[in-house]
Amino acid sequence: MSKTKAVKTPKQAARELADIINETKEMKLYKKAMEELQADKKAQELIRQFQETRETVITLQRSGIDAGESMDKLNSLQGEIGKVTAIQDLTKHQANIQKMTQDLAIEISQKINFEFSVPQSGGGGCC
Repeated sequence: MSKTKAVKTPKQAARELADIINETKEMKLYKKAMEELQADKKAQELIRQFQETRETVITLQRSGIDAGESMDKLNSLQGEIGKVTAIQDLTKHQANIQKMTQDLAIEISQKINFEFSVPQSGGGGCC
């Protein structure tokens, strides 16, 4: 007696793959890092200040006003943010997730002999 595989639609298979990815060590570490970042009051305050300062710089630049002082503050805040352990951890785990999904996209592309995704600068892409 032969067993036949249940035929799945691509959407069903994609949902299963998403469930599998969601259970990986990499995703669990990413989620934990995100929770730790959200609980880090210092990091949250630095992020808030950075976002406000970035908006100020953009507004000043669009208005044709010298944004030098605000840009210096933005650069300083960016340096401070880069030193926060919770942010470093999140960035590291996010890069691991991106690498994993890029590897999966390459594997799928090779299997179907069709470019599944186009890598985009700065991360992103289909996955």
